[in-house]
Amino acid sequence: MENKIIVEALSKGSAFINRCIVNVATSYHSHNFVEIAYVAEGNGTHNINGNELPIKKGNITLINYDVPHKFVPEGGSLIIYNCIFTPAFFDEMLSGSRNFFDINNHFLLGNFYTSDFTSHINAEAGSSENAHILNIFERMLQEYERKQIGYKEIMRGYLIELLVIIFRLQMQTDENKSHKIMESLDYINAHYTQDIKLEHLASMSSASVTNFCRLFKSLTGTTVTHYIQTLRIEEACRLLSSTDKNVIEIANDVGYSDMKHFYDVFKKITHKLPKEFR
Repeated sequence: MENKIIVEALSKGSAFINRCIVNVATSYHSHNFVEIAYVAEGNGTHNINGNELPIKKGNITLINYDVPHKFVPEGGSLIIYNCIFTPAFFDEMLSGSRNFFDINNHFLLGNFYTSDFTSHINAEAGSSENAHILNIFERMLQEYERKQIGYKEIMRGYLIELLVIIFRLQMQTDENKSHKIMESLDYINAHYTQDIKLEHLASMSSASVTNFCRLFKSLTGTTVTHYIQTLRIEEACRLLSSTDKNVIEIANDVGYSDMKHFYDVFKKITHKLPKEFR
């Protein structure tokens, strides 16, 4: 029944908003629209595109078209406000769009969000922002339920405000996580000869693997894998130049047990084979 109401609202060029209580895990699903989900109460997890994120009061997520996700409450219920819309709600010229970022590029939000991260945006509000966000959702819900003249325009204004708040919060979240990623760099520099898992690095930075990789590349200009490979090969070059160890010993010392892989990475970075370098 609710899906029918959503389709009807979107077909009329409106947005849909509701407040729901989640007592059990939802099914893993995706949408033919954009969704903003705000956690007003409770704790749990939000699995988005295979990445499991812890959520609590104040968590707000913008989910693009066709991105699978599900909510799982823990220790009680989740109270979630959902705002659902299509790009056409902002501009009829976007009636054929199936991507939130068309709004970002076409409308007035380009100055706020320039990342190529197109799956979802996840942010967390503090206590002061929480009260403001909750007030916006309640006002939007009131407008939607009453449907007085001009309600779409008022909802559109509230939605723009919500989007700007999300972008601000996400930028603050990224800034905080950037400090933690610098800590992960220290960890990599100290343990690069060991088997370092991306999941462990992301956990250290309180980020999903996808978000960690994005932030890592934005800070270092390279991927985690290439960064570790470069450290290993730099150390291999030092050992080749300053010791009499054979190539197999050096490969093991810097973290490679597969000699073919070691040779491939070494040549890729130095454009030489180990013996040629020596």
